[in-house]
Amino acid sequence: MTNPQDDQDPQAPDHTPDTPPPGCPAHAARLYGPEFRRHPAETYQRIRRDSGQVAPVLLEGDIDAWFVLGYRETRHVLSDTDTFGRDPRRWNGWDGVPPDWPLMPWVAYSPMMTFTEGDEHRRRSTAASEALATVDPFVLRGHCERFADQLIDKFTPNGRADLVYDYIYSVPALATAELFGLSEDEAGLGALAQGLTVSFLSGEEAIAGQQRVAAYVAELVKAKREAPGPDLTSQFVLNTPELTEEQQTADVMVLMAAALPLTSYWIGNTLRLMLTDERFAMTLSGNRRSIGEAMNEVLWADSPLQ
Repeated sequence: MTNPQDDQDPQAPDHTPDTPPPGCPAHAARLYGPEFRRHPAETYQRIRRDSGQVAPVLLEGDIDAWFVLGYRETRHVLSDTDTFGRDPRRWNGWDGVPPDWPLMPWVAYSPMMTFTEGDEHRRRSTAASEALATVDPFVLRGHCERFADQLIDKFTPNGRADLVYDYIYSVPALATAELFGLSEDEAGLGALAQGLTVSFLSGEEAIAGQQRVAAYVAELVKAKREAPGPDLTSQFVLNTPELTEEQQTADVMVLMAAALPLTSYWIGNTLRLMLTDERFAMTLSGNRRSIGEAMNEVLWADSPLQ
């Protein structure tokens, strides 16, 4: 995978360095900018070395935040929901956030289950888990193998392929269509995958990307409320009759966000290691490690969500 920033003149000054100049709070590192996007892991290592397991950082627009890097510290924050609530409206930093902030799509409050607390969160997350439990993993595996074979057969005669768009994004998109009861229309799936992906990135298209996905999923939920079928969306709708259509749309978006871009990142990081890491490739091709074991290593070495 290449980054457009890599094509820039290497001698050109970088106006958004990882480490701000003296005068910024605690010399907090910036978690944005071209250098961070090129080498996020190195930035994390430097922050951990210089500041420990909990560090002050700057998000897009130099918005102050605390960055939790340690395993035990992360577990504490995620498990102590009384102290660290899920509702972002508690944050005391909203006054300094512009309305077009690129991180807004997944930080600003919306009626999705990830921002609920207490009994409501337990009810909605349980409904999602019960819907996911209806998916037969062996049937899903068969679908994925079929999709993978179809995509490989499609680009093999050309002798070359853009693995990101021809494979890495396409397999999860087709699997998502199968799971959620979507049409396998390539243009529609491409727009959905692209919208979800850009909504995760801190860029100008993030807000517009999420809005496109929300409109797409709202139509899907409305259709399944009127005529349920044998799919994940229908099962979730049937499991949550007390939720509004808006809440159901938001929760289905959460499930799709886990199914589409994050799975694509996971596949992409695995393929990257296969092509660039000789040790990783040899242990896999020599049958000294299964695909499952290799992908589990990727979760530790190059996680799709960091």
